[in-house]
Amino acid sequence: MRGANRNNDSGNLPTVSVVIPCYNVEPYVRSSLQSVLNQTYSPQRIICIDDGSTDATVNILESMQAEGANFTLRTQRNRGASAARNVGLALCDTAFVQFLDADDLLYPSKLAHQAKLAARASSPPDLIAGSYYSVEVAHPDRQPSSVALHDDDWIGLIITRLGITSSNLYRTASVKELGGWNEDYGPSDDAELAFRLLKSGGNVCRDHQALTMLRRRSDSLWNRDTAQSLQAWIRLRKEIHSFLDDSNLLTPSREKVLLYRLFMALRDLYRRESHIAVRLHRDVIPSTYHPEDSGRVYSLLYRVFGFKIAEVLHRHWLSVRSFIC
Repeated sequence: MRGANRNNDSGNLPTVSVVIPCYNVEPYVRSSLQSVLNQTYSPQRIICIDDGSTDATVNILESMQAEGANFTLRTQRNRGASAARNVGLALCDTAFVQFLDADDLLYPSKLAHQAKLAARASSPPDLIAGSYYSVEVAHPDRQPSSVALHDDDWIGLIITRLGITSSNLYRTASVKELGGWNEDYGPSDDAELAFRLLKSGGNVCRDHQALTMLRRRSDSLWNRDTAQSLQAWIRLRKEIHSFLDDSNLLTPSREKVLLYRLFMALRDLYRRESHIAVRLHRDVIPSTYHPEDSGRVYSLLYRVFGFKIAEVLHRHWLSVRSFIC
């Protein structure tokens, strides 16, 4: 089994560490870690942080160490992925750090490719935002879909097209200077970190070559508590809107995308927690906003009755229409 200490034809490439938070990933952790061990440019250090797993995750990691895999294993009580990443980050002293979710995969040339991008950049990047592939675990026979980056960093951040945790590469010092990962944002923690980096004037390098595979799971944190995840997602976009507005960076195109995505998230939240959605709608959606892209009937109901009643009446309308048709 190949490990992180094998020789590399690395030239002047910056050093890289890999941090892998692990929580109940028994079916995935071996292949995810193996994808790091198989890198053509070996990371200087691989750090696995088990976040209080109750399945065989730790047993698998220990068996891989016994088989010769070279990585550090730390265990802790369950505190969440961001807390586990922060523990791993504190152990990193390399130029860059790769945070890999323990159910995702890296293609063999991922670290080499992004390390070369960093070495060739005219100014050191704080974030290399990477494109990626996405596949549904429940449907392995389906062709993976490619998720590209947006040309506007802020729009990319708003619509989750500025890379994801596993496809990105971060300058270690920059993440530490920002205080590491925020442990209060759940599945939106990578967007929140990128937000702080952009606010601080961080240099973003785009990597349009997809060399990461995101394995989407039905039991992901987002799906386990969608209502809570939506609230964190909405709260972060509200903060982004306020910052862009206060900084004179809120262009019409950015505002249009941001308000549309916020509104659709609120509609999704309404189906789960209607009272919370109504309250958040008052806080984040301007009174002048009109949801033109939600269909003529809904748009009319919204203009006349407002958000709460429009949601109720529109659902009745859809039921009647389906019965008639």
